[in-house]
Amino acid sequence: MTLPDLEEHEEENNNPHQHSVTEALIEVIKLAAEEGRITLGVHECIKLLGNSAEEVMLCLIAKWTGSQDAAVKIEHVLIKAFCQEGYIDLLHVHDQVKLTKLLVTCLSQSAQDKPQNVIKPPMEENSAGYSCIMIKYPKHDTSPDEDMVAEYIKHEQMTHAEPFVALPD
Repeated sequence: MTLPDLEEHEEENNNPHQHSVTEALIEVIKLAAEEGRITLGVHECIKLLGNSAEEVMLCLIAKWTGSQDAAVKIEHVLIKAFCQEGYIDLLHVHDQVKLTKLLVTCLSQSAQDKPQNVIKPPMEENSAGYSCIMIKYPKHDTSPDEDMVAEYIKHEQMTHAEPFVALPD
């Protein structure tokens, strides 16, 4: 997908249905943080895919707004391919900075509520570690928000090659 295609895709996703999916995604991230089901960072996500891919419910890849090196770009391409081949839901998030802020907030709240579920942030430079996030399946049934995000991804895959969500400010 080229940059003009991506910008057009962003405009298409600014609709009321998109907003509710965005809200559902935020709830999915909050719930996963509370339950300790989040894996952060490109390298940790690669390890998870290599060892326990069947546990991964959702992969989020953020559009990196910094000066990203070629290695991270290549790793993102490989992660996307692995997810597609393994039928793991993959969702692109517009802004890596917004995703980082959301994750920091959710993880901080989770650490206060349930210290046993604290997830160490990746030590990758300039928060690039937050550019890839894996969310594992819950131990029990999925939530309505998780189901809504999964349905949105399936629907978008029929019309767009890469399902996409823009986070609010």
